[in-house]
Amino acid sequence: MKKIKTLVFLVLTILFSLYYIYGIFVNFDLWRSLILLILILIFGIFSLWSISRKERNENSNVLIIYLIGTVIFCSLLCYVFLNIGFHNDMKYGNLLSFQIGKALGLIFMPFLFNSFYSLCSLIHFAMYKPRERITAELSNDLPAVSIIMATRNEPFDVCKMTFDSANNLRYPAHKKEIIIVDNSDVDYDRLGRDNELIDPNKPFKKHHVEYFEWKEYVESFAKQNNGSTYKFIHRDGTEGFKPRNLDIAMENVSTEYVLFLDADSTLERDTLLKCMPEFNDLTLAFLSLLIQATNMGSTISSRINGINLNFLRFKNELNAENGFGNFQGHNAIWSKKALDKNGSWLEHYRDEVILTEDIASSVRCYINGFHSKTAWVKSGEWAPNTLEDTESMWKRWHYGALQVMHKYWLTILFHDKISLKEKLDIFSSYFKSVIMLPVFFLICFLLPQSSLALSAIIVCTMLFSFIIMVRFTVNQSGLYKKFSFMAILDTYLAFFVLTSYITWGCFKSETKYYLKKQGGWKPTGKGEFFKNKDSILYIMYKNYGKFIFCTIGLIVFLDAVVYHAYLPHFWLYLIFMFPSALFLFNIILAVFLFEKLNKPFFYTYAYRRKMVERNNER
Repeated sequence: MKKIKTLVFLVLTILFSLYYIYGIFVNFDLWRSLILLILILIFGIFSLWSISRKERNENSNVLIIYLIGTVIFCSLLCYVFLNIGFHNDMKYGNLLSFQIGKALGLIFMPFLFNSFYSLCSLIHFAMYKPRERITAELSNDLPAVSIIMATRNEPFDVCKMTFDSANNLRYPAHKKEIIIVDNSDVDYDRLGRDNELIDPNKPFKKHHVEYFEWKEYVESFAKQNNGSTYKFIHRDGTEGFKPRNLDIAMENVSTEYVLFLDADSTLERDTLLKCMPEFNDLTLAFLSLLIQATNMGSTISSRINGINLNFLRFKNELNAENGFGNFQGHNAIWSKKALDKNGSWLEHYRDEVILTEDIASSVRCYINGFHSKTAWVKSGEWAPNTLEDTESMWKRWHYGALQVMHKYWLTILFHDKISLKEKLDIFSSYFKSVIMLPVFFLICFLLPQSSLALSAIIVCTMLFSFIIMVRFTVNQSGLYKKFSFMAILDTYLAFFVLTSYITWGCFKSETKYYLKKQGGWKPTGKGEFFKNKDSILYIMYKNYGKFIFCTIGLIVFLDAVVYHAYLPHFWLYLIFMFPSALFLFNIILAVFLFEKLNKPFFYTYAYRRKMVERNNER
């Protein structure tokens, strides 16, 4: 009965889709096209819903049919309605010809592809429940594992937290080794070497004061002879950044499997016992842990960043169930066989170090015929505590993603070992690294008010995505027992306000990339910078580029609103323009909220928890 129901839904989806394509060529009216589009979406969703969870997880064919069909049809819709009326009802109609309208229509199609691909992922997410991982017995038959940490100028308390988490893992002691490669700044000339006297008159150069405390702590365990192996390796300089540290670490690995951690990672005690049995699959390159932010009670920035990053991590792991899973740079176990096949972590493009060695290694492992998997075992990381760290992190990620995509996109596109679903995952994940959203929003200001279909697509996609994101915030944060105003507010801040700010940072990073300026490497800060005493005027001066960009955009918006105020269907124009204006407003809001109000007493976990409980009691 279930198979018949699924078949019926699939047939209806395909029939409506074919009818929709026919309508494009015979010039259906707007409303008929919209009704058909909605029917395609509804029956596509029912097709997925009628399949058992196990079948959905193990077989992605239905998802691909629904996904590709919806994307193509919506893209065609976008293209058609950009051509129809592009020269009508426009304030700037004299400046743009009909042929330019066609060109912008073609440019706009990938945005629709990405939007609806994300929408399909969200639908999959809404129906997915990870299975519990069975813990293996503690025995000497388990394979040996090396645990690698690459650190630089990190606070000792943070490094200690991660080291203790790794050292306390339940696993045979003699099957575990911990390797630290650190390139913190150390001024040996000022401190003296071996038995040399320290010259008190010599000024310090750049020096990390907690380096020796970190080094001595690790080496104290090596002296205990508890069965595990401990190595602390220091190198001078920043040549090669983190990838160089990882290469040095790999030269010292003596096991078949490697667990990578960042300085702020934390693990469940049974992590290895739950994960290592999965490596019976010889084509498995790496097994990802589910990463969640553990410092969401520190500041507004860490809390909202935590919600945003938790969702990003979850979606990545969900893709890995039947597509491309991206290595997040830490909190994952690799097979050394796959790592040897990948080669050096240090990789160059245009004579510059690739900043996202994790993305590059993920792509290379799929090219080499391996795949990844999700363990659905929880692990921790720290979300950025300040807006400056947030921007720095995303700019580095974005610059590195551009490097990887420009280096490998042709290989990915035509490689026979990478499946269609995996290719779609890769291009969707890094699409924003090729064409930036600010361009999309500026185009929106120039589009015709008569594009009802396009308006409906954008608004409906955003609304549907927001509903699912609120659900994720409620279920995953542990702060809310039900949907509430506070959950909606946090979701809006995480996925609209913060994302708008991130988009601006990525735009700057992309500009730097295309101007062939060095990306550089700045590790995300781990300190807790709570109190910001900067004045509002100084904050505006520090972010003058954002304010100029947003001010110009909002002036264009207001000018266009005044122009269309007395025309028919003015409300429709406002609906279409609203997301663009909101994007600009959110950038300004993010600056003031995360710069000026980033204090612990304003938004702490305990305070928010107390407020949630009080609201629920009411």
